[in-house]
Formats: sequence, C-alpha cells, structure tokens
Amino acid sequence: MKIAFITSVFGDRENYPVKFTRVRSCDYFLFSDREQEDFKTSWDVFNISDNPNIVNLDCNVRKSRYAKFLGYELLDSMGVEYDCIYYCDVHFSPKRIDWVNISNKFISKDFPFGQDQHHFRYIRQGGILAECRSILKCHKEKKENIDKTINFYMESYPDINLSAKQYYVNTMFGYYPNETVKKVTRDFWDIYTNSDITFRDQPTWNLILLKHGVRPVSKLGALRQKFNQTGIYGNHRYA
Repeated sequence: MKIAFITSVFGDRENYPVKFTRVRSCDYFLFSDREQEDFKTSWDVFNISDNPNIVNLDCNVRKSRYAKFLGYELLDSMGVEYDCIYYCDVHFSPKRIDWVNISNKFISKDFPFGQDQHHFRYIRQGGILAECRSILKCHKEKKENIDKTINFYMESYPDINLSAKQYYVNTMFGYYPNETVKKVTRDFWDIYTNSDITFRDQPTWNLILLKHGVRPVSKLGALRQKFNQTGIYGNHRYA
C-alpha cells in the first residue's frame, strides 16, 4: 500500500515544522509558499504559491486549506497516486506505527474518510454553533465574521441543524480519494473560498458533512494518538 502524508503552511504564522524520524516506504509533502531551504524539517517542501486555485486568495490560512482538503489534486498534478493520504497540521508528525493496518480500517468504506470526533464533549453535543461560540471565546476569529458565517449557513442551508450532535476535528485525518470524497471536498472548497464566511475551516467542513449526509470513520481520539506534536504551534489569536 502506498501512503502519503501531507501538511501545509503559508505565511509567517509562527507555525514551524521540525525534523523527525520518517516512516519507511511513506512519502511526505509540505505544501507552502516557501522553499525547502526555508525550513529545517524532514518534510519534502513544495512551493505552490502560483497554483491557480489559490493565487487570487488574499488569506494565507485559506491558501493552506487547498492542500489540506484537496491535496489529492496536487499529487495528481505531480503524477503520483496513493492508496491512502493523511493530513496533519504542520506542528505534528506521524508516529512510526503500522499505517497500513490503520488505513485498512476505512479506505474500503463508501465514504473512505477517517477522522476523530471533537475532543470536547460540549462541542460534540452542541455541533457547529457550539464550535462557533468556542472560536469567539478563544479569540480565534472576529465576531462579525462568525455572525456572517452563521447567517450564511442559516440562509443557504435552512434544513441543516446547526446544533446537530455530530462534530469532527480537522487537526488530522486520512482518506482515499474516491468519487464521494472528491465530491464532498470540492463542495467544501467551493463554499469556503467563494462565500463571505470565516477562514476557520472546521465549522464549514462539518456543515458540508451534514449537507451530504456522510460520516467519517471515527473513534474519539483514535487518530490523534497516531501523531506526535513535534513542531511549534504559533500564535492563533486573531481577534
């Protein structure tokens, strides 16, 4: 089985990857607006700043989300294919464990997407609205942007329960890019980049899961335990 790990960082958000011991037979892609020599890391760095899908975006966080959710398109453009692709935030790295066994738990599903449920019970129970309140409490977005986002959700998707007891965390996940995964992730990208909503990707991703009626294969904390926090987590207070 061919397995790839992907991460992404754009701009100077004080998030820094570092060197770590790589898993044999797996490939590592860090997509960024910088070059290999700009990092001291075990990731293989690829500068995609001129990619047409992000070149007109004015937010570095949004730019980084292209590789996060549609990394399979970047790999396709490079002429490489994988049986399973994992994403993790740039300050994490995968542990040296049996990733083939982990991948086999979800890649044969109709929606072959492995992702943890949110670690906070009040968010799992309160859904998108609970997460939006948490974002404001942690000063990770401006209130006006969260208000616009919630209004957009309610006006565009009145049949979706924004307090539904279903919520997944985007720090890391794995998938096989079948047609269902491509449809869901491309729908996310279209809404995320063409709507006047927050740059925080987690609420919109969970909205899209509800819209398409799909659930990732999950177990609380299961995937998070497969990664080490090896890098530096920067300042993420934006409001």
